Amino acid sequence: MSNVLYSAVVLDENSRNKLINRFKNEIPEDWEIIAHHMTINLGEISPEYEKYLGMTVRLSVNTIAMDDKVIAVGVSGFPSKNKIPHITLGVNRKNDGVPKLSNNLVNWKLLKRPFNIVGRVTEIKFE
Repeated sequence: MSNVLYSAVVLDENSRNKLINRFKNEIPEDWEIIAHHMTINLGEISPEYEKYLGMTVRLSVNTIAMDDKVIAVGVSGFPSKNKIPHITLGVNRKNDGVPKLSNNLVNWKLLKRPFNIVGRVTEIKFE
């Protein structure tokens, strides 16, 4: 049995900071900041993406959506099994917010100025 939780484009520190700084006014103060990765798929990386493991890839941040539990940005530049590839920026733990709820967001708004970030294609394992 595999010990891989999920496969993702994990943001480098500069890109994570860029995301947080760009959207700090949109993320409520009492929410937990995540801004860690874009999920590619659950479990081990899908065979069609194996060749990208360890590679740095560029993502374009294009949209943003929020509800009372989560806030996320929509991204493009690398495939994801999620209907809308995204990075969860923050969660409202006091209102039972968890990162996977970003998959349910529907009110996506285009950004006036999309921008690029980078991350590494990685398998995230159980600790």
